[in-house]
Amino acid sequence: MILHFPVFQKQARVIVTSQVSVFLGKDYLITLHEGNLSPLAKLFRDCEQNQDVRSEYMAHGAAHLLYHIVDLLVNYCFPILNKIGDDVEKVEEQVFSTRVRETVHDISVLRRNIISFRRIIKSQTEVLELLAQMDWPVLKEEPEVYFEDLAGHSHKIWDELDDYKDMIEGLNDTNNTMTSFRTNQVIRALTIISTIMLPLTLLASIFGMHLEHLPLSQGRDSFLIVMIIMVVIIFSMLAFFKVKRWI
Repeated sequence: MILHFPVFQKQARVIVTSQVSVFLGKDYLITLHEGNLSPLAKLFRDCEQNQDVRSEYMAHGAAHLLYHIVDLLVNYCFPILNKIGDDVEKVEEQVFSTRVRETVHDISVLRRNIISFRRIIKSQTEVLELLAQMDWPVLKEEPEVYFEDLAGHSHKIWDELDDYKDMIEGLNDTNNTMTSFRTNQVIRALTIISTIMLPLTLLASIFGMHLEHLPLSQGRDSFLIVMIIMVVIIFSMLAFFKVKRWI
């Protein structure tokens, strides 16, 4: 049989799949895997170095050993699941902060990890259910082998991942809403500034042409009068915007 288990890469902050191939017979068990599956590597190392551990795991038959190996690998999923839960809580706090770029990146990484984890757990659960339901002669010889428990643990992981999926989708929608609101606030402020500057630019252009017989174009007080007119225009427009509730 072929099983898949998640492996969390700390540097890249992503979950990747590690495949475990298992060959089971009446009195032998062979496992092949790529990557670094810590529980499997630790079990093999402990069995090499410790006679008591080797006797504990290998004295009850190949099916019993398979059960313990799969149990270790399924339990290895829970720390990764807890890490995803912590990351979801962290993103939940970031959504209402001003770190927009970091929040978008974290949400994208989390969504990818949850999707990868769900894909892994789905295939793993199907295999464990087959082991629990089918009448396999090699497995039925060991009364202490209960793959129903392992399938139940996989279902629990799937349910929690389903909850995290709904949460991260909701947080993503909330973050998009907050980002759009902040963008609209910036655009509104820039629009108000541009609208106020438009008549001021027009007024400055007219009085900057140095035309003869232009009112207020001559005299030492002309500059002061023009500035007063500009200030009046600014406050009038701000008052108008306030009445209209645009600001």
